Amino acid sequence: MVQCGKIFIVGYQTGPHDETIREYRMQLKVFQENEKQVWDSFVKESEYGTIFHTWDWLKIVERYSFKYLFRKRTPSTLYPLGVYDNAGLVGIFPLYCYDTPLFRVVSSPAYAVENHYLGPVLRNSAGLIPENQQLLFLDFFREIDTYIRNTLHPRVILFHTSPGLSDMRPLMWSAYEVEPRYTYKIDLRSGKEALWNSFPRNLKRMIQKAEKAGIVVREGSEDDLRHIFNLLRERDRISQDFDFLHDLYQRFHPENFRVFIAYHGDSRLSGNTLVTYKDTAYFWIGSPKYMFQGFSPNALVVWQGILWAIENGYSCYEILGADDITLFPFKRKFNASLSMYFTARWVTPLTHVTRSVYRLASSKYDPKQGD
Repeated sequence: MVQCGKIFIVGYQTGPHDETIREYRMQLKVFQENEKQVWDSFVKESEYGTIFHTWDWLKIVERYSFKYLFRKRTPSTLYPLGVYDNAGLVGIFPLYCYDTPLFRVVSSPAYAVENHYLGPVLRNSAGLIPENQQLLFLDFFREIDTYIRNTLHPRVILFHTSPGLSDMRPLMWSAYEVEPRYTYKIDLRSGKEALWNSFPRNLKRMIQKAEKAGIVVREGSEDDLRHIFNLLRERDRISQDFDFLHDLYQRFHPENFRVFIAYHGDSRLSGNTLVTYKDTAYFWIGSPKYMFQGFSPNALVVWQGILWAIENGYSCYEILGADDITLFPFKRKFNASLSMYFTARWVTPLTHVTRSVYRLASSKYDPKQGD
């Protein structure tokens, strides 16, 4: 196991079609707690950075993430990696390690913490020509991949990128299997009237029916968050205990974490959570299936969250989880655009066989934990 803060220095790099050797040195390091401000500033400045990449979110996730294998619960260890070149920090890549009874797994994002993506955050490179942008990412990923394979020695590696990072060739060239995934994004800049007019009739009717029935949506408290959690737990839609949500709420509310809850009189119905960062409000978890007088209040909850985001200056409302076919009938109604991100996976041949046998034999396999 490598010690935090150790520097790995690599000699000059060459890339395909280079006319000259690019003589610079790259350094890979594991960030430490006293460097969190540098980390968070980089996340905020990069177009690929999300709240899920921020230091405090990563550390809370580390406390609660786990992976089951052969009925043994394995905790996570966070490795917040950064790569430098002569111009400064090229990129960061938070990784989580799981030392299972048989082998080590490396994943980004972590398991069982409701994160859809994580992966690399790269330096903004608007001033670079396309060739140099591509070479920079290639060299960056080579450093990350070399560290993972030569230092951590996993048998399974799993990455989910964040939206916007489209060049997956460095991963494919390193023998990763790459698959597209999707999230929903709504452009809020057109305003609430244009958005309302873009909704299908059946969605408008659902919202209006809830309003006519006297349902109101309010910003909620931590107690309302617990109510949403209990509904999700009853429907087997969340893997964590409430303490995980409690810690996130305590750290990020109200600046980056909001709760919206539907009430009828004094009765709590359903609700969801909004996580906000930069220009985006994320519909994170919530809106479990809930029927009231023969219809669901969830469409009204989402619409009120969208209105709140518009009123508070956000330009994008993101509905996470567009890959889940069980949620497709509800989430598609909001006429959102699809945005692509990627999953990259590498396993040793022996591990591939072991995983296949385990899935067939184990009744404890939890599909929420991923591969």
